[in-house]
Amino acid sequence: GSPTGAGGSPAPPIFQTRSKLEKGDQFNFTLTKNGEIHGRCVEPLDPAEFRQMLDVVETRLKEMGEAIFRGEALVNPYRQGSATPCDYCEYQSICRIDPWTHSYRALRALSRQEEAS
Repeated sequence: GSPTGAGGSPAPPIFQTRSKLEKGDQFNFTLTKNGEIHGRCVEPLDPAEFRQMLDVVETRLKEMGEAIFRGEALVNPYRQGSATPCDYCEYQSICRIDPWTHSYRALRALSRQEEAS
């Protein structure tokens, strides 16, 4: 049968094309013998939460595109732990960001509640 999500609801069609899949290779999940997501898996969202997450992502992408269209293209790199994208940037020699004095944006994982808002 086709994979199912939480509560036995059908998996989104994009996942149904890989019906023989028993363990996630792109996402962290394992299916039971009857095709349901294993109860030990904590990352999969129920269908309503997944749709809500997709709506939030779509809204944020539209907002970013509109900002770029308005001419807003800030150079505002992040820091996650000790890593920054500046470490890998090919334009350091002409960049106006001074890695010694720049106040980097801190990246942190969002809670599910923050993701939904």
